[in-house]
Amino acid sequence: MVQTSEKIIYELLFKVFSGGYSGIILNKTLENIQNDKAYITRVFYGVLEKNIQLDYIIEKLTTKRPKKPALIILKIGLYLLRYSNTPKHSAIDKIVNLTKQIGKNDLAGFINAVLRKSLEYSVQTSDLAINLSVSSWIIDLLQKHYDDEFIKRMFEITEYRTHVRSNKALNFDKTELGYLVTKEQLDTLDKSDYTIMSLSSMLVVKNYISNLEKTKNINTLDLCAAPGGKAVYLKELLPNAKIIACDIHAHRLDLIKGYAKKMGAEIELRQNDATIFNPEWVNNFDLVICDVPCSGLGVRQKPDVFINRKKEDIPILNKLQFDILNTASKYVKAGGALCYSTCTILKEENEEIIEKFLKANRGFALEKMINLYSHEHNSDGFFVAKTIRKH
Repeated sequence: MVQTSEKIIYELLFKVFSGGYSGIILNKTLENIQNDKAYITRVFYGVLEKNIQLDYIIEKLTTKRPKKPALIILKIGLYLLRYSNTPKHSAIDKIVNLTKQIGKNDLAGFINAVLRKSLEYSVQTSDLAINLSVSSWIIDLLQKHYDDEFIKRMFEITEYRTHVRSNKALNFDKTELGYLVTKEQLDTLDKSDYTIMSLSSMLVVKNYISNLEKTKNINTLDLCAAPGGKAVYLKELLPNAKIIACDIHAHRLDLIKGYAKKMGAEIELRQNDATIFNPEWVNNFDLVICDVPCSGLGVRQKPDVFINRKKEDIPILNKLQFDILNTASKYVKAGGALCYSTCTILKEENEEIIEKFLKANRGFALEKMINLYSHEHNSDGFFVAKTIRKH
């Protein structure tokens, strides 16, 4: 039997709902198929993006929560019926056929009945978490700092496009530092003509440095550098700088090495645990960068993060973030800069960490603190703070 696009989507979603990473799983699959790539990508990410709302609808339409296979089938069907241009009868036929394709013939009647019942159902709730399809604990944390209208704009659905930078002029949507391209457009490019790097990551790197630092042969330490995009871009902006790029895991250092080689960037690599004090580096660097592990809740292109991340992760991450920043501060020369960045929109991981650090380290002063938001900057949600060690 020929594998349908819906069966491919089902298998992708099954892997993600079993703990897999959406981007890695999707890209690996797309390498081995020729047709319907855009459709598969759109529906796959769409189901993940709408997951919480789809769970809510299924709860309203069924007497008990279906098991994983039926749950995933229903989510695909509901997405096609509610959020795509697929004709209603065609969507239901596709999903009933999918049910049979995966060997669940006994569920076909149930799936058909629920999908037909859904045609008469509309979501009517004031619950922001359901309406935005974002976990309630995330909404609760955001509402401490932002009004509901700002939160709604923050989670506006955007088309999934890849940001690339290139030394050549490309005929695609231009940003201030590169181009936004679809998967189909990316496939038309020669891989030597571009490199993938998010606009937010590039903006963060540009905020690490000042005009003064551009004129110096500065000594730079990037403590959480993998997979290497920021360190390599920094070397491009500061060609005379000596850059040491670190990661705790050897296999992630290989990622930096491969990327630096591709980009022709000369960077020194070190395996290092950023939380453990290294006396060799004390007072040794003009610029120390801490692009710390975080919840990742600013990156909408990874909707599985919003599914798998838990509220109890945040205090654990906060301790790690502060420990890295506090340890890194020992390596900054007098007059040097200590930069902290995340790809999250939670102030608990951003401003509150910096405030705690500055209270504990009176020898540092804040130079700037910047938030990037998807609806304001056409980028992922990022945060960067730059502090200066006083003379």
